[in-house]
Amino acid sequence: MTLSAALDASLAVGLVVVFFGFIYPGWMEGFSWWGTEVYKRGCDWKACAYLQVPEGGVFGPGRW
Repeated sequence: MTLSAALDASLAVGLVVVFFGFIYPGWMEGFSWWGTEVYKRGCDWKACAYLQVPEGGVFGPGRW
């Protein structure tokens, strides 16, 4: 139980240090690498459909 409490406390302290040391002062402005940009390449970000329904077609079975 002591190890669990120590790990939780160190995570909280580390997050506070990172926030007030890097993010809050504005040092992360313009920070760009693959992990911060890759999500913008997919259809989830662009709101595009993976497949299109053909003209006059239906989505799903033709008869229920």
